[in-house]
Amino acid sequence: AVVSTQSTGETCQFPEFWNVIQEEKIFTTTVGFVEAVRNFVCFVLKLTYKNVEKDFLMQLLGPMTDQAIFEDLAEKNNWVVTGDTVFVGEKEEMVEQKEIVEKMPIDVVTPILAIR
Repeated sequence: AVVSTQSTGETCQFPEFWNVIQEEKIFTTTVGFVEAVRNFVCFVLKLTYKNVEKDFLMQLLGPMTDQAIFEDLAEKNNWVVTGDTVFVGEKEEMVEQKEIVEKMPIDVVTPILAIR
């Protein structure tokens, strides 16, 4: 069970992951485990998506006994819920822009530009 749990978690197959850990009580009874996994899911979502359908997001976050759990996660992660869609983050702020400047000596460029 540990290997299949690890494998589904690492490959971000979160709905299947939640099914696997529900079968093994050690995961659900370990204090902080579910919360840590949800934090990891939130991290992956921020890296991967800009907007997510709320139903799909709920599947990724696993079984919740209370809507307040989702609301707490949304607030903690600065998500904006608009109807059935959840805005999870700007991708532009995560992209590092870099200007690339190439310098080539004139003696290398001259044969390339020569017209024959």
